[in-house]
Amino acid sequence: MRLDETSRRIVDLLSADGRMSYALLGRSVNLSEAAVRQRVQRLMETGVLRIACLVEPEQLGFSRAATVAVKCRGSLETVAKAIGAIDAVQRLAMTSGSIDIMASVLATDDEDLLRKVNEIRRLEGVLEVEIFMHLGRRGAAEAVGTRHL
Repeated sequence: MRLDETSRRIVDLLSADGRMSYALLGRSVNLSEAAVRQRVQRLMETGVLRIACLVEPEQLGFSRAATVAVKCRGSLETVAKAIGAIDAVQRLAMTSGSIDIMASVLATDDEDLLRKVNEIRRLEGVLEVEIFMHLGRRGAAEAVGTRHL
């Protein structure tokens, strides 16, 4: 979907404050509240925009984060689905190159991280795992659900 300047501005504003009222959005982009509501609805229906709750993982007790690089054999889709089903996995990407899958994992401490990485290691089709500890984070908070608690 190609966005016009007004829709881009709406997306930018909601990215900064997903709870911004339609009235304030309208004033910010020179549209009526009803017109903004329709645009936001259309952006959501077309999959351009999704409103989500973002949290700070550390505030939920997740003091460890890592990216787990996985080399696989067999069906990449099957292994990716199994890794994605693990509660600790926040994001997953199938990649090109020497690594097949990259998974972002949250844990409460080093022992918890080791348990979660070992859970990935034990999956059928996983050949090799390499852990990249996150030493710091910059940027936006993450969408973290309570299934990890």
